[in-house]
Amino acid sequence: MAWPPSVIVILTDQQRWDTTRVHGNPADVTPEFDGIARAGTHFSLAFTPQPVCAPARAALQTGCWPTMTGVFRNGIALPAGVSTLASVFKEAGYVTGYIGKWHLGGVDAAEAGPVPPGRRGGYRRWLASDLLEFTSDAYRTVLWDESGQPVRLIGYRSDALMDAAVRFVADHCDHRFLLFVSLLEQHHRNGTDDRPPPDTGNGMRDDGCHPTSRLCPPPLRTVGHTGTRGLPRADQTRRRGGGALAGRASRPGYRGSHGVGLDCRPRLTFPDPATRSTNGRRTTRPCECPWP
Repeated sequence: MAWPPSVIVILTDQQRWDTTRVHGNPADVTPEFDGIARAGTHFSLAFTPQPVCAPARAALQTGCWPTMTGVFRNGIALPAGVSTLASVFKEAGYVTGYIGKWHLGGVDAAEAGPVPPGRRGGYRRWLASDLLEFTSDAYRTVLWDESGQPVRLIGYRSDALMDAAVRFVADHCDHRFLLFVSLLEQHHRNGTDDRPPPDTGNGMRDDGCHPTSRLCPPPLRTVGHTGTRGLPRADQTRRRGGGALAGRASRPGYRGSHGVGLDCRPRLTFPDPATRSTNGRRTTRPCECPWP
């Protein structure tokens, strides 16, 4: 493999850790993800520095706490000129590209327009939407390119975004690149439709997840014992300046709405020093498709 290598980052939205087989889910629906996790470096005890969307994304892009970037809640744009993954890789001679949901442009949901160039975190190639959940649905994906023109992608949203990623790789395979692909799934729907829910005959749990489904992970209260080593509960950190997040947060996805069954207060864990992962390499062959 050529060194230094190109880098692809794939980010999902609001995906619980145990929805993948490598993390214990019995359904074999993520074979590629599981294979990469087993062959590569797998951080099994990692956690986000912020449970809210935009602050967590700001931390990923900058490597800084949300309080340092100023993006401490949703709706705040990432400051122009801040050092990001894109700016660092650009200085190293990489072509940088971003595809999917951004949520760091400060674009109002009612406007649903393109992200201004100065708010794109320094990415050169651009095919994204600040609030993808408001500009698309599962089979109608609308994003904006670097010139601010709308682009309609065909097919299921996640597949369409990955197809665009494959085209980017094909167009830039002769040069080192950083590609950040941000999928919307598993994010809950922000809109509504008039389609009636399915009649299962057995009833549904009030949180929207069928009790006998193999795809439904167990409630976190049944696995909560794995997170009691070392650190105090989140609601006990207020005297250390951390804030009582567990008592105040009410946004979907934190308390376990839209079917994830989260009904306990979160706990953090210390990594086990004895845990080691195996390094491995995987290569891909891009298909020959033009960049949209």
